[in-house]
Amino acid sequence: MWAISPSRKTKQTECPYQLQRECKLPNCIFRHDAAVTGGSTAAEASDEIESVNEPDRKLMKLNDGTRGDSSHAGTSPQPSRRLVSAQASANASPSTSNSAPSATPFSKHTQDKKAPAAEEAPEAKAASQPDTPVSLIPRKLPHEPVIMSKRTALLQVLKGAMVPLNDKMKRAKSSEHKKLHLSDNQLNKLAVDEEEKVGIENNSVYENVMKQRIMALRKMDANAWIQERNMALAKEKGSRPKKAGPKRVNTGLDAKLEVEVVHERLTADAEEFEDYSYITDIPKQSDVDQCLSSLQTNGGWEKCDRCQNRFQVFPERRETDGLHTTGGECVFHWGRRSWMGRSHKYTCCNEHVGTPGCTAHSTHVFKVSDAARLHVMMPFIETPKKDNVSAHPALSMDCEMAYTTQGLELIRMTAVSWPAHRRALDVLVRPLGALLDLNTRFSGITKDQFLNAKPYDPKDSRIDPKNLRIVESPLAARDLLVSYMSRSTVLMGHSLENDLRALRLIHDYVADSAICFPHKQGPPYRLKLRELAKNYLDWDIQQGGAAGHDSAEDARAAGELIRYKVMREWKHMKEDGWEAHDGKLYPPLPVEETTASSPSPEPSSSSYAPTAPSMIPVAESSQNSNRADKRKYKDFEDDA
Repeated sequence: MWAISPSRKTKQTECPYQLQRECKLPNCIFRHDAAVTGGSTAAEASDEIESVNEPDRKLMKLNDGTRGDSSHAGTSPQPSRRLVSAQASANASPSTSNSAPSATPFSKHTQDKKAPAAEEAPEAKAASQPDTPVSLIPRKLPHEPVIMSKRTALLQVLKGAMVPLNDKMKRAKSSEHKKLHLSDNQLNKLAVDEEEKVGIENNSVYENVMKQRIMALRKMDANAWIQERNMALAKEKGSRPKKAGPKRVNTGLDAKLEVEVVHERLTADAEEFEDYSYITDIPKQSDVDQCLSSLQTNGGWEKCDRCQNRFQVFPERRETDGLHTTGGECVFHWGRRSWMGRSHKYTCCNEHVGTPGCTAHSTHVFKVSDAARLHVMMPFIETPKKDNVSAHPALSMDCEMAYTTQGLELIRMTAVSWPAHRRALDVLVRPLGALLDLNTRFSGITKDQFLNAKPYDPKDSRIDPKNLRIVESPLAARDLLVSYMSRSTVLMGHSLENDLRALRLIHDYVADSAICFPHKQGPPYRLKLRELAKNYLDWDIQQGGAAGHDSAEDARAAGELIRYKVMREWKHMKEDGWEAHDGKLYPPLPVEETTASSPSPEPSSSSYAPTAPSMIPVAESSQNSNRADKRKYKDFEDDA
């Protein structure tokens, strides 16, 4: 450093060695032009000037007998000026170029050869440059999740799980799928990137996540790998991948045989009815009398189903102010409690359990679950025993409820044929009590839609989803449903115990998707219909948000989930020896074990599979009968 600042600003002075590229100072105090030192074309142009106008650089003998560099002999050259003059002479008139022969070869050379080479360089480089080699070694992380040897072993296993899937892309017939095949080096990079991502995002549970990913890859089929690779490529390009259509369920059976498989394998038994809170018996008269006595003494006091506060209900309005309920405004959380992180939170607002509600309604509401009290308001019945020629063999249904002065009541009923999923019935229902809350967020029924609905006409069977007809009571809705079914009809849906309770109907043959796809913790926990439809069918349902659900959509989704279960069950049945031909199902023949010492017994008529037209016995008893005898071939059941 200088003791004092220089009187001359050296940064404005051009470095004398910049053109010859002989300045080797890392921080030169003189000015270096970017146009000369930064670009290769300008440096090469300066070399051309040197080669044309100056003799070969060599050691020259000086007058004093010493030797010196020829570049420093005589007057010092000014490379920047000569470069500008040379370029100007190339663009000047022909007479100028003739008078300056040294500029002509330079301008022709640099324009014809140097400039095109500079333009074509990137393309040539991109075409010739190979993929950067990637070793199958984990990258260094700031916080190592496990020791490096463990990471290396898991990385090698991860790549090994990817190799079979990648080989399938190489053998694929479709050209689009062949493009997804990766080279060994690209596969190394994919595995290293994925291992690094797991190490960063799941540092504390790195080993478990890696093992789960490896197992998922080993179980993955070609279609899932194709979808995963397409999504990764689309993410790299910054575009959204094309959304695949809903999964098609192909059972390999006709509609009649599908119904028989449901009868044989998927209808709920007595134990499942009890576990999932189905009402299977008509309440006894003693229980009904006790319920009536309790209702007379409690004075209409109920517990709010939302905020859990106590309030009083007046079915005929209170004379003093005309209100149906007391307690004022109800402040509540409409979402469910869910375990998030390390605490329970509400799904509606992500607030901790115990915080004030995020939603308000003008009245409190309540729900009745006791069978005797439900029977008091509207009696339960069993499905009538009758020969209904036009009855559907199976129906998928869904009901929507609203809060009234009688509790949670039916306001919409939808039934679709199965497995065709055509609307057989879709009506609004006028409840028994006065409406307190239409529960639009879940029911999907608006106030205008309900108040402006036209009465149902039995002679007009047309269904307009935007203008649904309304029946006068839940009893009329139940009678309408029963007219489409018989005692042997299979009713399908999701959590049907609530729908049958609202209809006050007891039915023997129920295929519930909540039972067919049980929660891992068992009853009373249930998986949501929206999650099941997404996971197994790739259907996006219940996307209306505050606009509510569509019961027709939910009925179709539940019915299609049952078809998916039929597809899986029939696969297991075929493995057990079941056969389907001539429109009938036939169980496997029993295998008799015989020894050499003992003669084989006489074959009896019960040893062989029956040859009756239908292998499915039709139950003639009510729900009160022993349901264990309903399944004739219980030994062949597979609940996996």
